[in-house]
Amino acid sequence: MQAIPATAENIREAARHARAGRLIVFPTDTIYAIGSDATNDEAMAALSAVKARPKGKASIVLAASTEEAARYGRFDERARRLADTFWPGPLSLILPRAEGCPLSPLVSGATDTVALRVPNHEVTLRLIVEAGCPLAAPSANLSGEPTPQDPSEIARALAARVVLVIDAGPPATTMPSTLLDLVGENALLRREGALDAAGIEGIIGAVRRPDDQKRRKRDTRRER
Repeated sequence: MQAIPATAENIREAARHARAGRLIVFPTDTIYAIGSDATNDEAMAALSAVKARPKGKASIVLAASTEEAARYGRFDERARRLADTFWPGPLSLILPRAEGCPLSPLVSGATDTVALRVPNHEVTLRLIVEAGCPLAAPSANLSGEPTPQDPSEIARALAARVVLVIDAGPPATTMPSTLLDLVGENALLRREGALDAAGIEGIIGAVRRPDDQKRRKRDTRRER
């Protein structure tokens, strides 16, 4: 398989495949993603199988706008402020699933949450609009392996697993999106990525890190 250029015709072709539940690879404003229609259970099961992901692992879902994303997740004031500031851009927000959310339960893993993002990439946004559906979009690699940076290399690696690869040149960054959990009262940084956490804290205040609890336990033992 060869990666194909991001022409209008090829984007429409990729959108048709995604809408039909087939797996495609496409660029984002961070790294290349492998994905399909996030409302399609069969497509999401196939995506997990191709990625060789652990059972129950969630996928980030890409939407074309904040208004669309609000159909899938429940936005509180913090989420709205962050979306207004950083979307489109490399920030993914974990939110409670909205009532009547049409997304496949498989994108949520074993939770009642969903990770949402509006990407800042013309090709990605056109693809979502053309497909007429949100796209589940984990990185274009097998689980636990590094993500290739060259679309041609991705095409060779995934040739038997996807129907096409859209080539929009090298990714803008080698880092994934920053992943922020807003389900609880205190925001939790699940993954540091292309957006600096300091920028997030400038909007909503202090954000917990995954190792904060471990650090507190160590400090408590020292005090004892």
